[in-house]
Amino acid sequence: MSIKTCIKMWVIILFLGIGINSSSAQLTQPEYYIVSVSPDGSMVAGVANNGSMIIWDSLTGNILFNVGMDFNTVLLLNANPLSITWHPQSHYIATAGGDTTIYIWCVDRRAIHECTPGTLVREIEGHTDPLIALAWNSDGRLASAGQIEFKTLIVWDSNNNYQMLASSTINSIQQMDWRPMQNRLALATRGAGIYLFSGNLELDLTSTWSTDQLLEPNVSALSVQWSSDGSRLAVGTEAYGTELGRVYIMDPTSPTPLAVYNEHTQSIYSVVWSPDDTKLAAAEADGIIKVWDIATGQAQTIQNTKLQAVNLQIDWTETTGLIFASATGIVGLGPNASPIANAGNDQTVIDTDMNGIQNVVLNASASTDDVVIVDYVWHENGIEIAKGLTPHLNLLVGAHTLTLTVTDDDGATHIDQVIIAVSPPPTHTPTFTPTNTPTRRGKRDRRAL
Repeated sequence: MSIKTCIKMWVIILFLGIGINSSSAQLTQPEYYIVSVSPDGSMVAGVANNGSMIIWDSLTGNILFNVGMDFNTVLLLNANPLSITWHPQSHYIATAGGDTTIYIWCVDRRAIHECTPGTLVREIEGHTDPLIALAWNSDGRLASAGQIEFKTLIVWDSNNNYQMLASSTINSIQQMDWRPMQNRLALATRGAGIYLFSGNLELDLTSTWSTDQLLEPNVSALSVQWSSDGSRLAVGTEAYGTELGRVYIMDPTSPTPLAVYNEHTQSIYSVVWSPDDTKLAAAEADGIIKVWDIATGQAQTIQNTKLQAVNLQIDWTETTGLIFASATGIVGLGPNASPIANAGNDQTVIDTDMNGIQNVVLNASASTDDVVIVDYVWHENGIEIAKGLTPHLNLLVGAHTLTLTVTDDDGATHIDQVIIAVSPPPTHTPTFTPTNTPTRRGKRDRRAL
């Protein structure tokens, strides 16, 4: 019996209802490095370094399906998946890795698609080298890319028995993402920046795609994601030589970046927009995650305990908030814990220059959350006066009660107050000390003569 036949006979064990009570699921073995939330927000998929894949309920953290297999079998089957992607209706998930084959798994919780949840339902062959990237769009088109020799990009029609629609050759594809509700595919490539493909993708191999290239050709892009409205692209780049990892915010109609974030040091393997497109999370190779505020260009840093997380993939949805793998499990899985605001200690400051105004520094650094706080907003009398972790603020002489509101990645909020008293400098009344003055001797009063 051939190895391929043995693999097809492998029985996938299905686990249901195993509870995980913490918002950080405790998973010590195996170690997870890819996390992805289903389009409907109900499930979270995690892929481990032994090739296994777990599907959790995103709200409870309970395991729904375990499509893991023993280590040797998985190496033969998928050679450690390098990419996963969800069907737009959330009832299938595709994995791809080192053996040139795409695997389609049933994860249909409602069991209306005539497949058993947790089982392998289809294998797609057509590539000649190991696969590194997958992306499923809203119309059911599945894009796949190889990584070693031929760098072939293929688009498959999952609505028509996975017929091949189009193919192209692009060097060093690392990641891809479909523009929401459009047939426009963004490709992150090592050493060639960002490619944008668009076309009608008719049901034959003669489809003509128009191609645009963003960023300089020598930029090594490792990660890419469209904003939810399709108006912007986020791009994470590779750190090599003297070049550090960077995050670019791009207008797809222009090669000139809208913004560049330079505070990263390592290669950036994953970028993901917040659901409202106001924040962007970027995961570095060393496990550090920075959450950027698009309006201000400021970042919050998550000191992830997962070190050297090569190919770490993160996600961010309204249901889960920001979710990623750490050394202790899947952070953000299960019920959200609300943040705790801390506006700092009350302060008394002196108006040293006696101009009636004094600059003060607010401090919300003692605020905490189970994942990350993404907004710090300060109010006085209901009016917003500052934003940020440690903003500087000019206050008039007098007592000020300031309210800090913090918001976490799930949208949960908490408030705290601090009193800042601005006092004028103390006034000093001059004092005089009398001295002994000698009696003055003048001329005698003539009237006394």
